[in-house]
Amino acid sequence: MDYQSKFRSGFINGNPIGIGEIDAETPRFIIEVASSPRPGKIEQLQKLQNNTILNPDRKEVILFAPNVVKQQQIKAYEKIGIKVVNSIDQLLDYGASKGGL
Repeated sequence: MDYQSKFRSGFINGNPIGIGEIDAETPRFIIEVASSPRPGKIEQLQKLQNNTILNPDRKEVILFAPNVVKQQQIKAYEKIGIKVVNSIDQLLDYGASKGGL
């Protein structure tokens, strides 16, 4: 499928996959969105990183989380290879530094 980006994707060839949902996907990244500052996304993010059905191209996963600002929490995500961004500007800057979103 040719696309620029996909949003709230949980389907392959029109069939629900039932193992997870992708909030946003671009040709280079999977973007998980968190509106709450509460921790607890590590398992979900690792699934997005490692599940070959959800992420067959092994794209980098970004956590877009405007309310996640505690350094300890951000470091926990970074430890498993997740880039945390807190604003659209940070997301666009990070994407540009990696060759585009």
